[in-house]
Amino acid sequence: MHFSAQEEYGLRCVLQLARRHGDEALTAREISDSELISLDYVHKLLGILKRKGLIESTRGIKGGFHLKNPPAEITVCKVLKMLSSDINADGHCARFDREKNPCPRGGDCEIKLFWDMVLQFCETCGSRITIQDLIDRKVPRFRTDFELHEGMEHQPLEATGR
Repeated sequence: MHFSAQEEYGLRCVLQLARRHGDEALTAREISDSELISLDYVHKLLGILKRKGLIESTRGIKGGFHLKNPPAEITVCKVLKMLSSDINADGHCARFDREKNPCPRGGDCEIKLFWDMVLQFCETCGSRITIQDLIDRKVPRFRTDFELHEGMEHQPLEATGR
């Protein structure tokens, strides 16, 4: 599992804007220079985030971009969903085939059970961690069923039907 460049770089742009929340707007050039991302790509990412309603722009000499809401009200999952149409795709297998063909195994796949669980865990964590948490480096440690039930018998997994 990995995040796309668009998701990673878009999240970095949001973090830059969050660090300056309440101050002057940040220009695309400033974000590009501080994150070492091409200016064209920063413009593309900011355009996506603006269309999705996460950020606003101001024209003029003191113009630039800023977050619409405080960083403590924006979750990581919300940002990733704005940047990717695949984050909630039908499990890993719907995205696995490079040609975007459906998986020939359909719902009868042991690997899909695992990827559904991983995606569900990521969504659960990402919906509880805010941009402010990342800035403050206060990301909570999540206890999993694996830790809570160490040594217990394994229970059969069931597909989530996503």
